[in-house]
Amino acid sequence: MDSSKDLEVHLRDQTLRKDVATRAKKRPGIVLRALRKLILMSRRSANSYRIIRKFATQDILQRAQTSVAARLLEDGDDATRVELACFLNALSLGADGREYISVGGNQETYDNLVIAMVRLLQNEGKCTPMIRENILGAFQKLSLRRRVQSILNSINFLDYLHGLLENTEGLSESTIEYATALLMNLCLRTEGRRQCLTIKSRTLAILNELMEHESIQIKTYVNGALYSLFSEPVFREDARELGMEDMLDYMRNNSSDGLGKQLEYVLEELNTLPHKAKGSHLDEISEEGEEADQDADDESDVAQAIGADEFYYEQGEELGGLELLKAVYLTENSNTKQSDEIQSSSMVSDLQFLETSCCWDDKIL
Repeated sequence: MDSSKDLEVHLRDQTLRKDVATRAKKRPGIVLRALRKLILMSRRSANSYRIIRKFATQDILQRAQTSVAARLLEDGDDATRVELACFLNALSLGADGREYISVGGNQETYDNLVIAMVRLLQNEGKCTPMIRENILGAFQKLSLRRRVQSILNSINFLDYLHGLLENTEGLSESTIEYATALLMNLCLRTEGRRQCLTIKSRTLAILNELMEHESIQIKTYVNGALYSLFSEPVFREDARELGMEDMLDYMRNNSSDGLGKQLEYVLEELNTLPHKAKGSHLDEISEEGEEADQDADDESDVAQAIGADEFYYEQGEELGGLELLKAVYLTENSNTKQSDEIQSSSMVSDLQFLETSCCWDDKIL
């Protein structure tokens, strides 16, 4: 059995929640950074989903009663906003985290965090490239849920995505990938496609440009977006006028088997009769029934759930990361030699495991 399985049991939940909510400068960000590292490091021990569930169950952001996270995004210092964006991206790796972010809290605070995330993206004075990448990364995963799709479509978030993707110069590949995937997910819904219809020339021009991106993942999301949009007759007509049929056919014949098969489906949708368009049924799946959101084995998002560089905090004598969790947030019984001596030994092993096998974290996060 993996010794990291009981790691999160020893954290002081109440103290963590208090320090995340404090208005003391830097403290919330330092704590959030430590918790994010715990999630990402635990990917090596297949324990991150359990830790994400723990954070959601214990309401680490106090969504049940207050608007701590929304307040920190709007009024926190620069470093805290960065760390919270990174934490939300990491938390959204798990289905329980996505549930917690999207619907956690009481009726009055259901949507305020999502809206606060959008407002931060749109605030050029506060939204740094690191914040933008991580908020979009969180939204990309959150948009697997119908509720988040509905919220973002209700405020025409697609307009923001169009503005971002029209000029990708200076954007990281991860940012482009997140934004393209989010565009695809929002276009699964009727409302998303309707919004794109009002700016169909911009939409097709953006996707036409992204089709030639070197990233296979971005091309996959472009293919998914086109498949959905081609369920609309107007999009099919405009695409043919732009010569996209010839381009798609050329790319199909010069792509790998996986991309080639995707492009074959896109071409079939482009050339289908109006009453037989398969993409028109996608909304039925997205609108009706239960949420199909669940944890996946794919860890491709983990490397992209990146965090702030160490320079955001001139720590000096201040502790951070796992050292902070060990020194401040472990329960007292995790260090006693009573009947739980075996558990305490396991705790030491957990920390040693995280520090040795996951030392790569400080290099990229």
